[in-house]
Amino acid sequence: MNDLEDVLDLDEAEEDQKKLFSCLDDPRVKTNEDGTRTVTLLNPIKTKRGEIREVTYNIPKGRDWMATDSKKGDFGKAVALAASVANIPLVVFEAMDEEDFLLCVQVVGTMGKKLPTGQTS
Repeated sequence: MNDLEDVLDLDEAEEDQKKLFSCLDDPRVKTNEDGTRTVTLLNPIKTKRGEIREVTYNIPKGRDWMATDSKKGDFGKAVALAASVANIPLVVFEAMDEEDFLLCVQVVGTMGKKLPTGQTS
């Protein structure tokens, strides 16, 4: 082993990366040709303008990361990022059922990152 391998557990890092991307195996998640990802909600959100049945995430830009500045805690920042990247109001996430909410937040964590070797989306 070299010094880097002594410090880093490369197998563990690879396993963590696979866990991050495991949400893409969910049949409700679609990777689009333009690199965006769409999540079909199990429980659509009712609004005055109709129902939100899907949420599509873009690759985060600087403005999306800046939207997290005013939020407290890691989870608050993650949700602010998710809302900004999807270009939807934060209250939509507040209205989501737990299963939809957690999947959406996981998918945002994959945006702009390369898939692990051998994994397809």
